[in-house]
Amino acid sequence: DIENEVFNLVNIRPGVAEFLERLCAVECKLVLATNADRRSMSRKLAHTQLSGYFDDIFSSHDFGFAKEDRAFWQALQEKINFEPEHTLFIDDNHSVLSAARQFGIKFLYGIQQPNSQGETIQSEDFYCLSSFEELTL
Repeated sequence: DIENEVFNLVNIRPGVAEFLERLCAVECKLVLATNADRRSMSRKLAHTQLSGYFDDIFSSHDFGFAKEDRAFWQALQEKINFEPEHTLFIDDNHSVLSAARQFGIKFLYGIQQPNSQGETIQSEDFYCLSSFEELTL
């Protein structure tokens, strides 16, 4: 299947592991929210060895709403009771970032190069990271 064909393209972005380690060191609650189904996400996390950094992992399939839908954010908040005004959220999809902003999430970042093989993008709505090393605590 196509997932197996592109699986070798799944890699950790530069600086991600170090950024997650810094967040863990200051005892931030780390949650991974994805539109990927659990099977696919489990394979990616096993390959990248990132799952140990997260306190919780949620798929949009858990709630029946994509991250682009406000209902996803409401369901996630009901599940883990996060404070949007104190939440940092990073995503490579600007529609998802817009939905998060509408829900009230305060600290939002996009990704300059969502596909490591693709073009670099900018946004007028969100600051787009070129590297996770840009983020300091």
